[in-house]
Amino acid sequence: MWRGMTINKDDNPTGAPGLWQRLELRSATGEAAGGGTLWPSLAERMAAARPNPKLRPDLVVKTAPGDSAARVLSDPTGRRYFRLGEREAFILTLLDGQRDLAAIGRDTAARFGPLPDQAVDQFVWELGQAGLLDERAGLWRHLAAPQRNGPLVVWALPDAQDRLEAIYTRLRGLFHPVTWGVAVFLLVQAVVLVIRHWSLLKADVAFLAANPAVIPLLLIACYLAMAPVVLSHELAHALTCIHYGGRVSRLGLMVRHLMPAAFADVSDLYVLPAQARIAVYLAGPASTLAWAGLAVTVWAFWPAGSYVHLIAGAVALTAMINGLVGLNPVAGYDGSEALGEWLGVPGLHRRALGYRRDRLRGRDVPTPPEVRLFRWYGAGFVVYNLVVLVAIAALVAVVVL
Repeated sequence: MWRGMTINKDDNPTGAPGLWQRLELRSATGEAAGGGTLWPSLAERMAAARPNPKLRPDLVVKTAPGDSAARVLSDPTGRRYFRLGEREAFILTLLDGQRDLAAIGRDTAARFGPLPDQAVDQFVWELGQAGLLDERAGLWRHLAAPQRNGPLVVWALPDAQDRLEAIYTRLRGLFHPVTWGVAVFLLVQAVVLVIRHWSLLKADVAFLAANPAVIPLLLIACYLAMAPVVLSHELAHALTCIHYGGRVSRLGLMVRHLMPAAFADVSDLYVLPAQARIAVYLAGPASTLAWAGLAVTVWAFWPAGSYVHLIAGAVALTAMINGLVGLNPVAGYDGSEALGEWLGVPGLHRRALGYRRDRLRGRDVPTPPEVRLFRWYGAGFVVYNLVVLVAIAALVAVVVL
């Protein structure tokens, strides 16, 4: 899963009110009318929005595991998964671009009975805020808020499920324990190579300081090299999901925040055992670190001073940083998801950073052990970000000074 993406395994944790229930609660308690601003503001926003809302065509809705009435909404390009109730899922089927909000409200009320005032409008508006509607924004708005309409999909694998099954059949041996042992050995060897060739690394830094014109070339090379790296990262997620019995309906390349990225719909991992889910999460960073190990090997044995040597070193550094950040248990990426599954607290990153806000809003009431875990996780997240900021500042100081 692409680095930087938040994966919400369960947008409605067990025991917590869902989106629709929160809307009913607001209406019943008069929360909206108390301040006299929420619903009029909503009406103004909806009036300015697209009159006939349409759900993004790339979204996937599946039956939630263990609950035939619930659904999981998968946003493969945005790396998000939302758990929906029966009424919410029904409204999604009406967002075809042909019905206006009034018609959607009537159809929903005809099936489920009377609804709170403007509840459908609020739900559709929140879908739009989450970037789940098919909106056609201008170029400047798209660049200013790239999350709203989703990233730019550059390429998607046709017939993804069948082709990924065929790839898995050929690469099944990668999941043998011996293969993982070899991978760990190669990674350790890469670390040893860096230590043994530390003087070579310092020589490269001195060469770049004396020849700054080479730096843009290395940056371009790293940018281009990240496409296969991130694609193999997602491919590792996908093949691991298939290995444990899941299905993957989408895989491809995209551009997110002007950076190459990739996506894979592995929402089937939620029907798999916890051990399998952890393996799916960790497979991506493991793939990225394998690229780093390969690049380090090329860097160490290729003649110093050549472009191949320098590019291999730059790619190794980039892949190593991406892989280690992805594995970091408090960075909010794959490592955080794997830690949450291991501790039995799915969606750990999202819940830990938002538990105080959710408690104030009545969305989630964590148990005392979870509260302690959330506090420790939040502290680790703060420390991690401070270390990153200090490292960036030190790097800028070295380059500038």
